[in-house]
Amino acid sequence: MLQDALTWLQANLGLQDWTITLVHQDDVPLWADPASSAEVISDATLKTATIWVSDTRAKAKDVSPIFCLFHECLHIAENDVGFPTPSSDAVEFLFDRLAAICELAYRR
Repeated sequence: MLQDALTWLQANLGLQDWTITLVHQDDVPLWADPASSAEVISDATLKTATIWVSDTRAKAKDVSPIFCLFHECLHIAENDVGFPTPSSDAVEFLFDRLAAICELAYRR
């Protein structure tokens, strides 16, 4: 399910030239924030990224795993165009809104 959503969003965000690996598990990877429900690490030079999503942690925060995935994909797009990181609170808020819109579009 999440892999299909990732493929859909990559096509719609213009990230087809990125190699994105999805880690869909509840165990937190060593590189991720232990308080998070999803994280991404990416390298714009190599156009590679790894996204981790936890179903259990997403549900505990009352969001869907797809929403988490899409939010993290927006960070890849942010990296792809060279926006400054880390993201500001305003950008995080915007990404939450955009992820919700993308999820609605995906589910239709």
